[in-house]
Amino acid sequence: MDLAVWVKEQQKSSQEVKERWQQWCDLYNGGKFDPNRASEETLQGFYDCEQNGGSLDLSEFEELLLQVKSSQRMNPHLREVWSRHCLDHSGGIRDPNRHDEGSLRLFLEVARNSVRPAPSLAPAWLRHTASRPAPFNRVGRSLPPPPLHLAMMGGRIPAKGTRPFSAGPTVARFGFGDAVSTVKYCQRNSESFRQAWTWYTGAHGTGKNDPSLYDEAFVIRFIESLASNFMSEAEETEDVKREVSYEPPSKRQRRWGDRE
Repeated sequence: MDLAVWVKEQQKSSQEVKERWQQWCDLYNGGKFDPNRASEETLQGFYDCEQNGGSLDLSEFEELLLQVKSSQRMNPHLREVWSRHCLDHSGGIRDPNRHDEGSLRLFLEVARNSVRPAPSLAPAWLRHTASRPAPFNRVGRSLPPPPLHLAMMGGRIPAKGTRPFSAGPTVARFGFGDAVSTVKYCQRNSESFRQAWTWYTGAHGTGKNDPSLYDEAFVIRFIESLASNFMSEAEETEDVKREVSYEPPSKRQRRWGDRE
């Protein structure tokens, strides 16, 4: 059996397998994801791992190593942070494999404190879904596009045949499973949402993209961060509109009865 071909086929059939292969390559193949550039030993090791259930028995150092590599891959800003960290603490050595656990932990702590959800994520997501027909509520006012509306309002993903995208209780009230399904649904329907989730898990999580691997509080914080960023952008837009519409008294048209 050609193991390189087998790895490619498995990645196409499952996003989880693809993520595990990337982690395997980060650990044992120098971060190169192309199966054709992996040694027979590397391919065989991954094959054996998948045959045993796909669970990676990682050491604490390997867990830290994966977090460092995934964080840099998901956020270009953290590459600069890593470069500065290497200059300050390891004599300029940039290969994470050559750092000790203390150095990796220190970088991750600095990374968590130095990154914030980008305000541009929500508007980009809105533009991505703006081309879809907007649903209307009972009084005829258009609602935000489906994925954005679900995340902002916390509505349960509607079953087929039910009234779509009605505002409901927050996601947290529905329980953990529904928060996870909301994130999965939005990832399938919005590339920008998927990128935002990938970035968030790299910056604030373990670097793994499967929502079911995180607790409820983590998933809710991600959704709330998008809603918060969107509202900040909306408030800034309203401020700009008010500034543009403001007309100095000297420029206003005089009305009958006004004094000089």
